[in-house]
Amino acid sequence: MKGKKIVAATALSALIIGGAFSYANTSNEPIQPPEVGVIGQEQVKKVDVPLDTFKQYGITFDLDRKVIHDIAGNIIIQFKDGESYDVNGDMVTYDEFREIIKQYKGMGVHSTDPNASILEVDALMAGVNPEGKTNKEILEEIRPMHELTQLKYEAETMGMDISDLSDEEVKAKVDQEREVFIQNSIEESIEQLKLAYQLDAKAYQEAGIDLTDKTDEEIKTMVYEMYENPSIRIPAQDGWFANVDKVSTQILNMFFDLILIEGDKTLSKAKELGVDTKGHDIGSISTINYSMEKAIEMGMDIEGKTSDEVTDMVQEELRKKHMEETGQTEEEYYADRP
Repeated sequence: MKGKKIVAATALSALIIGGAFSYANTSNEPIQPPEVGVIGQEQVKKVDVPLDTFKQYGITFDLDRKVIHDIAGNIIIQFKDGESYDVNGDMVTYDEFREIIKQYKGMGVHSTDPNASILEVDALMAGVNPEGKTNKEILEEIRPMHELTQLKYEAETMGMDISDLSDEEVKAKVDQEREVFIQNSIEESIEQLKLAYQLDAKAYQEAGIDLTDKTDEEIKTMVYEMYENPSIRIPAQDGWFANVDKVSTQILNMFFDLILIEGDKTLSKAKELGVDTKGHDIGSISTINYSMEKAIEMGMDIEGKTSDEVTDMVQEELRKKHMEETGQTEEEYYADRP
């Protein structure tokens, strides 16, 4: 979606990469061969480099100039007043920004300011203007955006079509369909395991996987218990130890997705604790579960409070305790938690 414009920033100086080319042509046309008889530096100047070539490399967030550029110095995204724009000055939405960044191989950060905070990078990337704000204020603005991003990613991994949905509709859809998707996936994994087991039951039994006379629910319980202790610790060189997956774990990994298993356990715990999961990704729900249990352990009065409010209470107590133990200031504490 295109919106208001700003004056486009001047492109960064092009880089010479190993002498292969001296400037970037951001078209997607094929590289043109040098003309006959043109050699040396003249030949270099005739090379056109397609934009896709640069997508094979990482990109750099230049915090001093408030731009993101590719390896050849071409500006990809520029920031002004907390908003994102492309090189032409057209506003870029947060989702469009994410799609652009995903095309490249990672991102580094450059700044000449030794006191520059990574939070400023996170803020700009989340569409939050960090100027004049404390680290705590920046974090409070970033987190909802970050969580929504994680939720959308979760929806995409589950095959949900959320392209035409509003943010609130995405939250509702994920909350309604996530548990069913996870349970169906695990049930399908159990069926596949049972079919494979029938082909050579003895081999599975020797690996510690015995499905004899077990119901699907009992198989699920067995699998979950096996994943509680998935590896063995063996001596390595120089007194170090290495964790090696058990044979049973290696077999289960062929059928089950551990991320889905952890998600199922997290959602089950949330139900048990009465956590409101709407609008939260699995990682956040896990944090809320922990906070709810911690609040009970600490004897906090949580009667009538939402799970989000309880989480804030617990995190505040843990923050105070951490600052007392480490001597950190509030700004230092939040700077360490992007």
